[in-house]
Amino acid sequence: MALACGLVLLSQLDARSSPGDIVWRLELTGLRQALFQSPNNSALLGAAPDEQRGSASGLLATGRILGQSLSIALARALFACLGGSTAGQLLPRDAQRELIAEQ
Repeated sequence: MALACGLVLLSQLDARSSPGDIVWRLELTGLRQALFQSPNNSALLGAAPDEQRGSASGLLATGRILGQSLSIALARALFACLGGSTAGQLLPRDAQRELIAEQ
């Protein structure tokens, strides 16, 4: 639930959002990982036989890093395919126009 709330709040950011606005939303999103990861690791390693806990720990770490790496690559590919680079180029110009219009 914390992840969903954090992602919804992150989607509300715009060009005028302050660094503080970004940080507290990212903290809420990270809270989900903090609340999930420790108990999950403990349960997985607790289920492994004593003589194989080192291997289980290595497999757990490898799976985590592989998942993180693939999710970043997939997000980048989707961003590029859906024209995200165009949005990044237009955002500063739109923000400047908005700031000029407000003055």
